[in-house]
Amino acid sequence: LKAIEAVEPLMTRLENIDTKDFETGDYYVNALDSLMPDWRQTQRGKALENRILFEFKKVKAEITQPIDCYEESEMEDYSNQIRALTWYPSGVLLLLETARDEQGVTDFRFHSILALGDIAKPGDTDILCTLIKLLYDKNPMIISLALEWLNQLGRRYEGNAPAEPAAQEIVGALLNLMEKEGSEEISRDQLIDGLLIWGDERVAPVLLNLLQKNPNPNLYSFSDN
Repeated sequence: LKAIEAVEPLMTRLENIDTKDFETGDYYVNALDSLMPDWRQTQRGKALENRILFEFKKVKAEITQPIDCYEESEMEDYSNQIRALTWYPSGVLLLLETARDEQGVTDFRFHSILALGDIAKPGDTDILCTLIKLLYDKNPMIISLALEWLNQLGRRYEGNAPAEPAAQEIVGALLNLMEKEGSEEISRDQLIDGLLIWGDERVAPVLLNLLQKNPNPNLYSFSDN
């Protein structure tokens, strides 16, 4: 019962956390979820939610040019703000919207997908459907990142990914990508990994056909899955 006394200092820490340190905020959020699952519905919880959403929308509206997400500059702060959106269901919805926006700034989309993939769990239909949709994106970088996180999510099914209702749709999208001309950003190894993770015995002929066409084993890197 005394543990509930930790809610007040945890909320204070979360409210005053530095923008660059939002990753540490995940620990506070996890602790609050354990101690007081409905903390988001409190007045302070709602006020923090509004602030996080407002700050992200403001930054997103002000930036119209691409940002180099590999430089240690403004994007580091923005990526942390994006990460903070995962603390609230409304923030996750905003991440889904940002990730799907083909007209949006690539780097915001990139970091939104990273945040979504990091929190995705088996059964998260909205995130799964968004990652599948991104396999048809015009930007090869976005396709590659979506594929990477789909494979990561598939591993979280611990061998049961083929039983996911969307698995056949994923396999179809991966086969479609394999038939297209190659792109430096989209790895054939990733595609094969995806087939092994999400596909059932029906993908065996496809993989055998690939080996028959080019039997050089150095071209393929199979995962433990």
